[in-house]
Amino acid sequence: MKMIRRSTRANKKGGARAKRPSARASGLSPADLAAVYDELPLWSAPFAAMLLEQVDLKDGLRFLDVGCATGVPLLELAQRIHRHQAYGIDPWAEALGRLREKAAQLGVSGITLKNAAAEKLPFAAGFFDLAVSNNGLNNVADLPKALSELARVLKGGGRLVFTANLPETMHEYYDALRFALRQAGRTDLDGAIEAHIASKRKPVDGWKKALLDAGFKVEGVEKGRFFQYYSSAAALYSHSFIRQNFLPAWRELLPEALRERILAAAGKRLDELAAVHRGVRLTIPMACFVASKQGG
Repeated sequence: MKMIRRSTRANKKGGARAKRPSARASGLSPADLAAVYDELPLWSAPFAAMLLEQVDLKDGLRFLDVGCATGVPLLELAQRIHRHQAYGIDPWAEALGRLREKAAQLGVSGITLKNAAAEKLPFAAGFFDLAVSNNGLNNVADLPKALSELARVLKGGGRLVFTANLPETMHEYYDALRFALRQAGRTDLDGAIEAHIASKRKPVDGWKKALLDAGFKVEGVEKGRFFQYYSSAAALYSHSFIRQNFLPAWRELLPEALRERILAAAGKRLDELAAVHRGVRLTIPMACFVASKQGG
């Protein structure tokens, strides 16, 4: 499995050296620079780095970012493609508002945003040279319809490049949850866990089949992984990203009468294993798919 290469510039004492951004050099006021400087969610960053490595950049590309949210990778691609025509869609209207603010503050023009879903794209057939999605297609309500729409709006030979996390995501947590269920004599809930994972994350072969069914040719698949570390299960459960995006679904898997006890037992199991990995470690396997529209 090919890993994403990461590098830091080290100072003489061996620490990573970070350069403070200059508001004067960027042309932004200090307040405006602060508002956009930390614009990339940590969760999105490894996926976006992988995606950007796989996009074939050419001047004048007309591209679509599906599920663009607040602008990753739309803003970066728009700045890397000369004479770009950048489009983004997302059903999250508030995120599009934030993206507009960021584009204006950064001086990035040539961007059109639509409050729309991937299953019903408001564009003519054959309109785009390229479509991208950063961990977004695995969250659509109807994947076959979304892929069919992407095939419709791409030109013949047009590229689709997207990232997705894979079924083994955070397997350490799900193993701890299964352990807690066994202790409680509720192995009957294992099926609910498997169904939850299957509904959220396709395996690589599943994505390939979905692409072929929608009329795409799979050109390549790049795989990677990264890790998230927490000092303890308590830190995991209280982290804002986990509370917003994972914990509600984990809670729904469990009967209300057992919910808090099972979650606590799963956390205890994670803490028991934490010494091996200098804390609670969660693995995030991911893949970047490059596909092209077949035919004209």
